[in-house]
Amino acid sequence: MWKSPLEEQFLYKAKRRMKVYKGDPVMNKKIYITINHLDDFESQMFLMPGDVLTLKKDKKNTYDDEAIAVFTKDNYKCGYVANSVRSVARGTFSAGRVYDLIEDEARCCVRFILPEEGCLIAEIV
Repeated sequence: MWKSPLEEQFLYKAKRRMKVYKGDPVMNKKIYITINHLDDFESQMFLMPGDVLTLKKDKKNTYDDEAIAVFTKDNYKCGYVANSVRSVARGTFSAGRVYDLIEDEARCCVRFILPEEGCLIAEIV
């Protein structure tokens, strides 16, 4: 049965996502993300390496369709996963790349804090 290139691309991405959830050894690597807008929420003062944060897809965000909000254990919004070429730290995933890999909620652990840039690096756990 003939499939259009668009259908083939969709099926390829769907199969790749399935491999991620089934623990494919190639895709089973650590995923780091950049969390920014910490200054907007005054979050830099109380976040420390080792803190566990909650990632939630922000489907009502009018600015970014793939926005992922970040919350503390007290359900306080402390930032967003970076999604711009200018704001994503080298070696980390953007919100667009992570959006399809997580469910509506996920957890991450703070690994590094970069106060000069107003962001931090976290690992999805």
